[in-house]
Amino acid sequence: MRYDNLKPAVHRILRGKNRQEQAAWVAFRSHFLFESEYVTPGRGQEKGGVENLVGYVRRNFLVPLPEFDDYDSLNAYLVDCCDRDAQNRRRGGRTVAELWREEQASLRHLPARLPAACVSRLAKVNRRQQVRFAGNWYSVPPRYVGQLVTVRAYVFRVEIAWLDQVVASHSRSYGREEEILDPHHYLPVLLKKPGAFARATPILRWSLPAVYDAYHRQLRDRREGQAGTREYIRILMLLQDHPLPAVTAAVEKATAVGVYSYEAVKELLNGQSEPCWRHAPLPVWPNRVDHFDRLVHG
Repeated sequence: MRYDNLKPAVHRILRGKNRQEQAAWVAFRSHFLFESEYVTPGRGQEKGGVENLVGYVRRNFLVPLPEFDDYDSLNAYLVDCCDRDAQNRRRGGRTVAELWREEQASLRHLPARLPAACVSRLAKVNRRQQVRFAGNWYSVPPRYVGQLVTVRAYVFRVEIAWLDQVVASHSRSYGREEEILDPHHYLPVLLKKPGAFARATPILRWSLPAVYDAYHRQLRDRREGQAGTREYIRILMLLQDHPLPAVTAAVEKATAVGVYSYEAVKELLNGQSEPCWRHAPLPVWPNRVDHFDRLVHG
């Protein structure tokens, strides 16, 4: 396969056709078992067909410029464009789709396991539960403070693994000196130190429906010291195993019936219309009037 001298593949251009390739590119080629050849720098005629196809795609697929909400939708659109074009465009009397089916018979099968399309780096978790990658900070759960972890940076996400287990996953940031913090990573620590809850950066950035803050205020008013905040943190920890709409609905039901506790929210979340202890019957004694008369009158 012939390539332009793209940086992800070529570390240094040597004399003639020789190149010092990037180590990750060599590993990629070795996985799929193909050889690479590079064009001469500044010689556009060596790759004229590629340049022409870029213009063809731009004019036919991207004019007028389409708009999409995410890259998945854009990619699906481009694949559909290529499929339709392959059915209509002809080369030598046959469509591109027909030529492609003929070529497929000569292709090597894909390996059973595909390489991860990411950059991997080792990093040490600092005392703030964060690791640094590409100028930004990403959070991990507290148990990994001081541990050496593997950071895997994909195009749109960053995964952090300890041994063979992924312990954190974040949307990737392309800014600088940004902190990408998962509030769930800090709740176990705040449960032990509830006094720091109100000023904790991950909590201040956490956008939750207004009913949560109102429920927290009621919990604080009903309990002494930091007990109300501890109850609230335990409620927030439910969001790690349950979707936000479900927990929110449980908090709203608890508010509507006037019960304020972690146990109440948990029971409502588990499917009960109201906490079971709310309707606990008062004890009823048989013949209680006769019993009362005997006590009074002997």
